[in-house]
Amino acid sequence: LVSMKFNITYLRLAFLFSAVFFIWVKGFSQKEKDVNTFFKFLEEKNYSKAHLMFESSIILQFPEGKFIEAWEITLASLGELKQYKYKCIETNQKNSVYYYDVIFSNSSVIFKVISNEENNIIGFFVTQDSPCTSKYVLPKYTNTKAYSEKDTILKNNNLNIKSKIIIPKVTVSKIVCIILSGSGPQDIDSSIRANKPLKDLAVGLGSKGISSIRFDKRETNFSLDKDSITIDDEYKNNILSIISYLKTDRVFHEYKIFLIGHSLGGMITPRIANEVENIDGAILMAANFRPLEDLILEQTKYLLSIDSTTSTVDKNNRLEKLEVKLDYLKDSLSLNLNPTKLPLNIPASYWLSLKKYNLSNIINRKGIKKPMLVLWGEKDYLVRERDFNLYKNYFQNEKNKFISYPELNHIFIKSDNSMSPQEYSNFGNIPEYVIDDIIMWLKINN
Repeated sequence: LVSMKFNITYLRLAFLFSAVFFIWVKGFSQKEKDVNTFFKFLEEKNYSKAHLMFESSIILQFPEGKFIEAWEITLASLGELKQYKYKCIETNQKNSVYYYDVIFSNSSVIFKVISNEENNIIGFFVTQDSPCTSKYVLPKYTNTKAYSEKDTILKNNNLNIKSKIIIPKVTVSKIVCIILSGSGPQDIDSSIRANKPLKDLAVGLGSKGISSIRFDKRETNFSLDKDSITIDDEYKNNILSIISYLKTDRVFHEYKIFLIGHSLGGMITPRIANEVENIDGAILMAANFRPLEDLILEQTKYLLSIDSTTSTVDKNNRLEKLEVKLDYLKDSLSLNLNPTKLPLNIPASYWLSLKKYNLSNIINRKGIKKPMLVLWGEKDYLVRERDFNLYKNYFQNEKNKFISYPELNHIFIKSDNSMSPQEYSNFGNIPEYVIDDIIMWLKINN
C-alpha cells in the first residue's frame, strides 16, 4: 500500500482478455466518511453528486464529463451496478483501505477504496484479491525445500520492474523459463481473487528442478506514457532486460531460455522467440491466435448472452457502441486517432504495435521455427477452441506439441462448468499434470 502511487488523473478499464477487470482513479478524493455514499450515487446514476465528492484539485484535473465517460466504459463491460457490500478494512498510520463486494449484471468484483487521514479518497479501483477473502495456498505438489526464491529489480528503460527468481537446489536441466502474464496491469502472480496461476507455475517448476523468473507488469502499464504505449513496452522490453540479466549471471549464463506466456502473453511469444537469438522456444497457455479486436467482440457477445438481467435494448446499445469503435480500429487506425474512438480507449499506438504479432497474417507467422508447446483448457470461454485449432493447423510439425485439457478454464484451474466470470471466485491450483506436461516438453527440447 505504501509503495502505491496515486497521481495519475485518468480512469481506465483494462481489457477483458485476461479475465481481470481494472479500474484506476489515482488522485480521487471524497469528504464523506461513509464510502457507501459514493457507491450509492453510482448505483443511482447520480454522477454529478458522485463527482462533487472528489477534492477540488481532482475536479479540475478530472472533469465530470471524463468521469462519466470512464464509468460508462466500465458499465459497458461489467454490466449494470446491482449491489455493493462492505467487506473489511485495513489501516496504517496514514491511510484506510476499504474492500467492497460489488455485483454487476455481468460479473462480481472487489473494489478497493483508499482513504487518507482527512477522509479523502485517494485510490479507487478493482482489485483481484483482498485480505478478507485471500485463501491462496500452495499447490500440494510444491516442495518448498527443493528451491529458493529471491526478489530482484530489473530495469526497463527508467522503470524498476519487480521480479521473482526461483532456483531449484537440484536442477534437472539447465533451463530457465521467463513467465509472462496476460494483458493489462497484472501483478507478479497474475492474481485473480485468491488464484495465483503464475505462482503455481513457478513453484511447480521449481519443485521439480526447473528455474523460472516472473515479473510485475503493473509498473510498466501505469508508468509509461499512455498516449504512446506499445505492446513491446509491456512485454518485449521487459523480456530483453531479463535476458540481459540472465546472460551475465553466474548461475544462468549457460542456461537455455524458454518463454511461458499466458493469454496475450502467450500470443506474442512465437514471434519474440523467433526474433531473439537467446530464446530457445515458447510455451503458449490459453493464447489467442486471432486478432485481439475479434476476441473483444466475441467475448462481449458471449457475456451479454449469459446476462439475464440487462434488457435487450441495453445489450444492443452496448454492442452498437463497441462495433462503431471496432470499425474505427479496422478502417481508420492511425497514430493521431483519438483513443476515445477506439475499443476500451486504448491508444492507437498500442493497436498499431499489435499488428506485427497478429498470426492471422501469413507474413507474421512465416519463418517461425522455434519449437512451441500450445496448451488450452476446454472450459475457456475467453479464448475458444477455434484459436487452439488455428495453432494446430498452421504450426503442425515434429517440434511442436498441442495439448487440451477437458476440465480446465482460462487460468488452468478446474472449472465449475459455469463458463462465466463467476468461476474465478473459486480457488484452485494449476493441476500437477499440467506442470508435468510442461517439464516433459522442456526436457525434450533442451
